[in-house]
Amino acid sequence: MRELEITCNGFQIGKIAIPNFEVRKGQLSCFHWPLPRGSLEETHFWRILLGTETEISLQVFGKVTKINLPCEKKGIFSYFFYRETIEKLLMESGNIDAKQVSNILKKLSIVPHSFISSISLTTRILLGIEMAWGNSPDVVLFETSGLDPLGIETICQAILGKLDTCAAIHFSYPTTPTRTCCSQSQCLEIKQTSKRIVRHPAK
Repeated sequence: MRELEITCNGFQIGKIAIPNFEVRKGQLSCFHWPLPRGSLEETHFWRILLGTETEISLQVFGKVTKINLPCEKKGIFSYFFYRETIEKLLMESGNIDAKQVSNILKKLSIVPHSFISSISLTTRILLGIEMAWGNSPDVVLFETSGLDPLGIETICQAILGKLDTCAAIHFSYPTTPTRTCCSQSQCLEIKQTSKRIVRHPAK
């Protein structure tokens, strides 16, 4: 049996009932979240999964990493006088050397010395995947807001190609096109209840 990375006995955040589930190495799970992206309940759940908030009903046995969308530094000075190239962003993201950076650019068909603003949203998320894997995670969390079904499938296939060493969880929202997720993922329906439970962060 595959190595267990996360186990949950079920609990509630506000009006959201999190059911029992397990996440194992080599597995892609798709969590169907019932509220729009960015809800307070979702923020709490992310924190629990990432280990910054405690929930006794959920145990994490490895390193959990969120795939972030790469972005350029903000500010007028940075934009006009010192814009970071994609190469520099990759090098600063973790354990990615110059040769790996070159291979990533070729794989994603990115022109050398390009800026983040010049590539598509799908390619930006693919870059975020490469940056996350440079830090050797046991579980990666990701979402695909803003992508069409083809873009979502592209991201899920990229994740599936890297699951020999870890597990992954894809968050899908009501606005996700037709609740698209990879046909090879295990789906978890998360329900909204009528009764709200107030959570207090663990001390």
